[in-house]
Amino acid sequence: WDRNTTLTIRGNGMRFVTSCIFGDTNHSYPIIDASTNEVKCTVPAVSKFHPLPAISKAAFRLPILLGLENGIVPTKLEISYTAPIIDAYLAESQPVINSIKPLHGSSSGNEWIQIHGVGFINRKKLTCVFGDLESEDTIFISSSEIVCKTPKHLPGSVSFGVNNGVSSPENATLNWKFTFVPDALFLSITPTQGTLSGGTLVTIVGLFPSSPFVKSPHSFVCRFGRSGFVEATVFNLNQVSCITPRSDSPKSVEISLSFDGGNNFRSSN
Repeated sequence: WDRNTTLTIRGNGMRFVTSCIFGDTNHSYPIIDASTNEVKCTVPAVSKFHPLPAISKAAFRLPILLGLENGIVPTKLEISYTAPIIDAYLAESQPVINSIKPLHGSSSGNEWIQIHGVGFINRKKLTCVFGDLESEDTIFISSSEIVCKTPKHLPGSVSFGVNNGVSSPENATLNWKFTFVPDALFLSITPTQGTLSGGTLVTIVGLFPSSPFVKSPHSFVCRFGRSGFVEATVFNLNQVSCITPRSDSPKSVEISLSFDGGNNFRSSN
């Protein structure tokens, strides 16, 4: 759950396998050892998945797929994740927050933020508190890390804290600030097509979050579809450009923009 594990898969023709893939996570993990009938690869900790899979707070399963040079094949196998057992000595304590990343998010909500600290407890009532609202979803990674999905909120700063479920949300210690910024507005994308080999300059015009919430131009990342990530060039807070990545086949994809280095994306649709 909270650390990497080595997985061994046995079968026929394993020497052709180049990577392991776990569910619809858009990440492949290279083979670290292989033979004719066996391969080994690293199973990542829950915190390595981005975007996070749709999971419960205590346990979940992901299908295992194998990457080949010419495609991907399912194995009919699954990997099971189970969260650590609650420490009874911490069961009635509240956590201490050390950091929040990012410290801002869209007013439309539905974005993941990462919280590091001490004393998080894996229980159903674990939640992040944004002013007088609770998080849409909270996922326990370890006693020192959780991730929360932001709620919808009017633009502005609110008090932020984490409640281990030992008291009502209004009694949580809200000693941090989180800022909701106006949602991004896409006005135009040109051109609307490019070559399979990539390299097409795409310009996006719109209304995007302003300083100090965007720390640097490197915070802007374009995404084409689910996996085509490229850094954007920022002309101003109304115009960014990015170069299209390679594509393996002709298709229409959605363009999304991230303003926090690739943690969360705003859709152009």
